[in-house]
Amino acid sequence: MLNATSAVLVTRTVVIDEAVRSAGNPQLVVLGAGLDARAWRMSELSGAVVFEVDHPASQQDKRQRVDSLEPVCKSLTYVPVDFGRDELGPALAAAGHDQASPTTWIWEGVLPYLTHAEAEATLLAVAERSAEGSRLIATYPMPNRLAALGRRGMQVYSRLTGAKDPLENERHVSAWSPEQMRSLLAAHGLTVTSNVDLFATSRDLSIPARQSRFYGLGYAVVADKLGG
Repeated sequence: MLNATSAVLVTRTVVIDEAVRSAGNPQLVVLGAGLDARAWRMSELSGAVVFEVDHPASQQDKRQRVDSLEPVCKSLTYVPVDFGRDELGPALAAAGHDQASPTTWIWEGVLPYLTHAEAEATLLAVAERSAEGSRLIATYPMPNRLAALGRRGMQVYSRLTGAKDPLENERHVSAWSPEQMRSLLAAHGLTVTSNVDLFATSRDLSIPARQSRFYGLGYAVVADKLGG
């Protein structure tokens, strides 16, 4: 499990970084930012305004960790949002996000934990605040019944051994096929320009990753708000 996690984290970081660079937009919004470090390490963001959106408790932990570090971006604004309760659009507007200016959105490692309704609600806010030239980069898992069985097996094993289930707080509630993801994004005015198989990409990058029926590395999709 740890090897698979390492492989997917490294691979999707490379893919997302490149998509951020090639967009070159003046605003970057990181949805479910967690411990994302791009505002501190990507020199390409030196002229960009960055907004990190996350649950207030997670964000407070993050801010304590980076307290002595200096961001390399033009400015960094924390936007506390509980995705299950708060409205994303008004929160971003209050934080100074300019919906008339192109934005790159990063939605990394979040979709598995959202219901389809919650994903739709977030996409609606993203679409409303995306000017022409905006880009969304998201990672998502493919439907996999064996993966669900594997996670269930981990729960049973943990109970039998008296150990803590390492996936206790990592409940996956949704998955998408590439066709479903393309339709979902198109419904919100976003055109898929790239849909990357992360396992295939890990091989191209010489990142050790094992193909398994019980888990996959998923996909990274890049979708743009095109003009005309």
